Amino acid sequence: AKMRKRLFAVVLSAVFALTFAVTQAAGPAPVADAAQRGDAAALQELIRQHADVNAAQPDGMTALHWSALNGDIAAVNALLTAKAAVDPTTRDGAYTPLHLASSRGNGAVVARLLDAGAKATALTATGVQPIHLAAQAGDVAGVQALLAHGADVNAKDVTHERTPLIFAVSE
Repeated sequence: AKMRKRLFAVVLSAVFALTFAVTQAAGPAPVADAAQRGDAAALQELIRQHADVNAAQPDGMTALHWSALNGDIAAVNALLTAKAAVDPTTRDGAYTPLHLASSRGNGAVVARLLDAGAKATALTATGVQPIHLAAQAGDVAGVQALLAHGADVNAKDVTHERTPLIFAVSE
């Protein structure tokens, strides 16, 4: 029993240390925080000060993720001009900014990210591509932009082999 308690304490300490290390490894992400809040003034000021536009929050969300999710084309343009990486992935699910823009039906942001070099066929952890999410959102402009950049209209997700059409019909 004493040995179990000691082992439990060691394992618990290791878990806390690892959690702290992962959280600290992500570091501060003031640009992502400003984008999450939709604070355009703070975002512009941080970019002007050359803050790290690619710094991620602990879950992997960057300023470009938040701006894409929120459909903020002005912020997306500012971040891309400031050399934001176009295809960072979240730690949970491996979502890129293009996945998030597609999921919200933000066709203008989808097109801008693709023009900046975002990968049209990027896969989430479950093998979902942006075209699946744009189809589910009913975003014709986003689907057309994705097709123009090499997305496959018949792409199947890895877990259930669903096509974009099935995603669209599900909504």
